[in-house]
Amino acid sequence: MNAISRFFGHLHTVNRHRFKVFVHCVKAGIPGHGLRHDLSKYSPAEFIPGVRFFQGDRSPNEKEREVRTFLRLNAP
Repeated sequence: MNAISRFFGHLHTVNRHRFKVFVHCVKAGIPGHGLRHDLSKYSPAEFIPGVRFFQGDRSPNEKEREVRTFLRLNAP
């Protein structure tokens, strides 16, 4: 998967998640919370690793943990 596909795939996933949370917050009567939910996902600190480890079928956080654990366990 190329970088452009991962970028738009991750963006779509984050947007879809935020929309679903917003819908449920509106039903619960707290739409403001729904609008502010997970805005940090768009910050470079979270978005860039999300794109880098995006796979499309599971959380990029899981893949990042696997890679970082592997690197830590195999360090000289």
